[in-house]
Amino acid sequence: PGDRISALAKELSGVVHEGYRVVVLPADTVWSSLEVRQSLLSSLPPVIRRQVVFAPGPGDQQDPLPQLGERRELSHRDRVMRLFKYFASYADLVITIEGWLGHLAAHLGTPLRLVLMAGSYGPEWYPPGRIDLAQELSRLAGGPAADVLAPLALPPLPRRYQRMLLQTALESLAGESDPRAREILAYALTSPDPRLRVTAVRALRFDVHVRGVEALLIERLSDGDHRVRAAAAKALSTEGGSRRDRGPSAALLEAHQAIAAQDWERVAALGESALPALAQASHGDDATISREARRFLSLCLAVSRSSDRRRS
Repeated sequence: PGDRISALAKELSGVVHEGYRVVVLPADTVWSSLEVRQSLLSSLPPVIRRQVVFAPGPGDQQDPLPQLGERRELSHRDRVMRLFKYFASYADLVITIEGWLGHLAAHLGTPLRLVLMAGSYGPEWYPPGRIDLAQELSRLAGGPAADVLAPLALPPLPRRYQRMLLQTALESLAGESDPRAREILAYALTSPDPRLRVTAVRALRFDVHVRGVEALLIERLSDGDHRVRAAAAKALSTEGGSRRDRGPSAALLEAHQAIAAQDWERVAALGESALPALAQASHGDDATISREARRFLSLCLAVSRSSDRRRS
């Protein structure tokens, strides 16, 4: 359909603007037909079109392909698939769905982006093992030549499918001894997307004893999103977390988690210890949590004033 061709044209233009020349590997499907390819090329601006070419497709009837050392009896289709492997081995970047080409690129160590569309499978279909820092983890943040370690880089705010892959990558950094991993996680905490901040907080909980990490988690207790505050509170509540003599109290950490779960009975049982967490939640980003926190905070303050009057 025309709208999908237009969307793909924008994607290809974005890759070219990042500085790449693009080789498109067509599949043997109706959406990779010669007519679709011609329509796609014609929709590209001339300056972009000069940087995009189509490789031979498995179903194409073209002149014999080069042998490249392969057996002469191989069919055109088999030879095309072997050429796909050569493309992957020499490419600066492979962009593909969560299929065999993604696994091949991962095993080759080629920088990789997975395109996770609406019908994409879950993380169990992604290339296995941890995503190595050398495979350009920073590019998953999105944007032209994005680098999460660059001092002037913008906070990561990737699109939906890029965010899913970036979250998987961030999770793989949990407990890593490489200090660069903690730098990336700390940078992810600056993202406007609260889901990325939650993922980074959960990964940092394994490094709560590392210098500076506990301070980062305590700072997240003031986050505008209740999920981030709850994740930070849970991380600080783990064994060996924040020391009670200088960090947030156990009751305050419990209050943040109870508020996120909207367990108001649990909040009430914590009494005045929950007031700072309620105050923080009362002007948070979630309208429902904020409204309930304000209502509960006013009730707590009314009860406190009543008690003061009775004592006086």
